[in-house]
Amino acid sequence: EHIQAIMDGHNATVNGIREEIELQGLKLLGVVPQDDGVYECDCAGKPTSQLPADSPVKKALYQILDNLNL
Repeated sequence: EHIQAIMDGHNATVNGIREEIELQGLKLLGVVPQDDGVYECDCAGKPTSQLPADSPVKKALYQILDNLNL
């Protein structure tokens, strides 16, 4: 059984984290990139569900959901 990991794409050590994930036998479902839209929603008190469909975060999360094969 595999444990899936999700990581934030703006981390400066992304490659090191990917290597560690592989060493631990984990499966990386995807990378969620940094997106200023999330910050803007947070500051405005709006839910991130209101991000546009072409938002990098929204695209990445939908890809992760697809990778789950639910």
